[in-house]
Amino acid sequence: VEYLKEEYILISMDGKGRAIDNVYIERLWRTVKYDYIYISPPEDGWQLYQGLKEFFERYNYQKCHQGIKRQDVQGAVRNQVNMLDITDHGLDR
Repeated sequence: VEYLKEEYILISMDGKGRAIDNVYIERLWRTVKYDYIYISPPEDGWQLYQGLKEFFERYNYQKCHQGIKRQDVQGAVRNQVNMLDITDHGLDR
């Protein structure tokens, strides 16, 4: 928990928003199943690990997502961090 705080990562442990969070996780794993598992089922644990590693690399750094204005995940995170930096320093006024 301390590491997350040091990295300015918010932690929600109050139970609020849990149902909404679950929707996103369910969608993510649905995407994993339909875009990876069902297309090329792994034969063993090692192949599954390597396939998921490649899948998430592509998902986070290359795939454009409709819900975040056709950006890749890392681009959206960078934009959000930049907005936080501007707001934190009072540059948004």
